[in-house]
Amino acid sequence: MRLWFVKIGEPWPTDGTATRLNRTGIMAQQYARAGDDVVWISDVFDHNKKAQRFDQAVCLTPEPRLTVMGLYGPGYPRNVSLRRFGHHSTIAAAFRSKAADLEKPDVIVASCIPLELALECVRYGRAHRVPVVVDIRDMWPDAWISVMHPALRPAAGIAILPYRNMLREIVLEATALCGITQDALDWGLRHAGREQGPQDKVLPLAYAPPPMPAQAVQDAERFWTPLGVDGKADRLTACFIGTFTKRVEFDTIIEAARRLEPELRRKILFVFCGSGELDQELRERTKDLGCFLFPGWLDAVQLAVLMRRAQIGLLPYPSDPDFMRSLPNKVFDYLAGALPILTCLKGNVEKLIAAHNCGWMYGNGDPDGFNEVLRHLVAEPSAVTAAGERAHAASLEFDATQLYGDFRSHLLTLCDIEAPDKSRIMAHG
Repeated sequence: MRLWFVKIGEPWPTDGTATRLNRTGIMAQQYARAGDDVVWISDVFDHNKKAQRFDQAVCLTPEPRLTVMGLYGPGYPRNVSLRRFGHHSTIAAAFRSKAADLEKPDVIVASCIPLELALECVRYGRAHRVPVVVDIRDMWPDAWISVMHPALRPAAGIAILPYRNMLREIVLEATALCGITQDALDWGLRHAGREQGPQDKVLPLAYAPPPMPAQAVQDAERFWTPLGVDGKADRLTACFIGTFTKRVEFDTIIEAARRLEPELRRKILFVFCGSGELDQELRERTKDLGCFLFPGWLDAVQLAVLMRRAQIGLLPYPSDPDFMRSLPNKVFDYLAGALPILTCLKGNVEKLIAAHNCGWMYGNGDPDGFNEVLRHLVAEPSAVTAAGERAHAASLEFDATQLYGDFRSHLLTLCDIEAPDKSRIMAHG
């Protein structure tokens, strides 16, 4: 099978020996090693670090049968910015130009975001009779409305009409849809105006353990110990792994820590791993509390060692519709690291925690509720340990080899479907 993955914003296999690959990177490696010819079309801009990998478009071959094609765009300093839209438009135009020179694939798997790039993929599929699977992970543009002030939403609804039209064409022209949850898939099907068909699948995010060279593990151990992350039972260590943006409810955790009695605060350590637009602000707001640590952006081995030494994984996301329909990447990182989850995010995350009894809930914007849970966890370390064991057991349901192997079999069946095959799609509408 000759396969294109079209997804920007993820780490590349060439980013370093301790790189933690995400969904597309894992599948690209897995399928290439299974004998497929895989071309992963991405961009050279590192979304997490907000830096360019290269100053021009590149084409790399990190291993046999796997090609990573990096398109060049101007990049952007913040996740929410007009420059990000400009970057997406540039990448979409670059794809349109480059795709004409590439050998035609048997099937394309395209992320639903950015919409501009997904639209180019389905138009290529229509023109060249190639089946296109649209992978729904984020609910753009609907998600944009949920984060706006209610007074601005009517005007914003009009402003995003061009993007709604893009989405409509994308999901209508796709040969098949897949979603990281049933809710995500249903969202795409609603925009397509049809029922789920046999070609549409739920494909959860899955976890693949990173390589753990002995020397890298030793280096990571030496990194954490001087910072006070030693895994000792006399201090509850709770970690957050992600990007510091305004869409994360950091305020609740900081206010909760400020309200804690000093003797209890000394028994807790919050480790915020990552970077982002709020980095400096968060450091300033917590520097007098003595229970926050900001180690910066870390590699996969450093994170794995952290999760061995921590006891809790924090997921302080707002219960906005797009987040509630989703299961974020860090959920699977925490579960695989045997970390029970402490979160205020309702929806699919809450359901997963309830189903496996592998975490605790507090209310959105409720620092006192957060502290109530913390007091329980500090007082009952055995409950934390037991929840961690259940978290690890739950992670076995999200094994990348099995889940993504099944999806590869599904893609092989779609190779026989010329796109767009409206008779197959609309028969279910």
